[in-house]
Amino acid sequence: MNAESIVALVFSSLGFVTGGIGLIVAYLARVDARKANKIAAAANRISEEANGLSHEANEISRSSAAREAERHDAKWEGRWVRLGVYALRNVGTSTTHAGRVTVTVDDEEQTTTFDVLEATEDLELKFPRAAKTYEEEQREAEDYERRKTDAQRPRASSILSTFAVQPFEPPRPQVHHGIWTRVVWETALGTPKEIELSDLFAPIGPA
Repeated sequence: MNAESIVALVFSSLGFVTGGIGLIVAYLARVDARKANKIAAAANRISEEANGLSHEANEISRSSAAREAERHDAKWEGRWVRLGVYALRNVGTSTTHAGRVTVTVDDEEQTTTFDVLEATEDLELKFPRAAKTYEEEQREAEDYERRKTDAQRPRASSILSTFAVQPFEPPRPQVHHGIWTRVVWETALGTPKEIELSDLFAPIGPA
């Protein structure tokens, strides 16, 4: 092989090698570009999630601040409005939401719920056993008053009656009843509230 052939072979080999290197470089560039795109996409997702979390945190912070600054006036009072019907009323000035009320009269318990209860609006619960007890106590009180009147009525005068023992009606024992109330509700902004009330010397019917 002469010198010209050797030189041509060398240049030909160099061209092949150079072309191969170019192909390799182009392949690596494409691989790097795909990796870069994947990394960029992942970074975008992370950024979007972070922005979402940041937005939620801001909303929670604003909501918490609003709840802390919220003015809410709810005060509860109960009374008998009819025989066997006990009414609970919010005597405050604020509307109450998503509430649950449990009232126990002696050993009789009743529960009710409400979505919205305006201020000064009544929530009624029925107590049939309390109504029966009230009627029985009213009859006993009337019987007692009759016996007391009879015992105080003057008897016919005679020598024997002067020394006779006059009828005596002992005092009627006082009857007390217990009423326990539990109210759970939310404010307009969703702040949970709860209160428990008790009256150990409560009437069991309307006055």
